Amino acid sequence: MTTKELWVVTISAEVVVLAEDSIDAVEEARSAIRDGSVEPEPESAGEMTYLPDGWDLDCLPYGGDNDDETLGVLIEAGAAPKYRRGKP
Repeated sequence: MTTKELWVVTISAEVVVLAEDSIDAVEEARSAIRDGSVEPEPESAGEMTYLPDGWDLDCLPYGGDNDDETLGVLIEAGAAPKYRRGKP
């Protein structure tokens, strides 16, 4: 088991896109991120106190040591001492 702790990192980027509407603009930005045209920068890191949107206890964290250390396993092992179910 790891001695590392779980952290929630917020990343962001500002881009300008030409689009029909705001929904299309978001899709254009996502496409730019996927193809590597835009590289979001880490903004902040905080102790994991909740699961961010799109994550569940079966997900594997980035930087994990092996494929069986899911978030649920790591939380149970104490890697997120301030974690509480639900979003604050």
